Amino acid sequence: MPPPTIKFFKIPKPTKDELLTTIYDFWFEMAGVAKYLARKDIFFAKKIDNGIVKDLLLRMIIWNVQAKNNWEAGTHTGGKKMQLWVDDVTLQMLAKTYSGFSIEDSWQSMMSSMDFWRKISGETCKLLGYEYPQLVDNEISGYIEGIRQR
Repeated sequence: MPPPTIKFFKIPKPTKDELLTTIYDFWFEMAGVAKYLARKDIFFAKKIDNGIVKDLLLRMIIWNVQAKNNWEAGTHTGGKKMQLWVDDVTLQMLAKTYSGFSIEDSWQSMMSSMDFWRKISGETCKLLGYEYPQLVDNEISGYIEGIRQR
């Protein structure tokens, strides 16, 4: 069998709808994480955060790297060998989105996730020529902050 002719799978450029749906999904899931943290249901909050939220973060990181590299970067859909294809700042910000199994640590990592999301998805929107939905961000962030302050 001949050796493979490509080194990575091509990642398709998202449509505007795909990008915005991913952004809306992230904010919806973060509101859910906040509700479960407020209810002291740490297991389910972590399940959402470490599942779908991290999957959405990874999708946006991949799109960001691809957009910066004319859709020719050697990324991997599962995040494999991420340290080879993302910059140190991205890795540092991503690390802050993880926490231990406590309510307060989880709130802190959630705030870090929201900050990182704004940076990476805002930049990706700009690279793709789309407007970041700031109103959605503001409204859900305010909602989450209200839950946290209770």
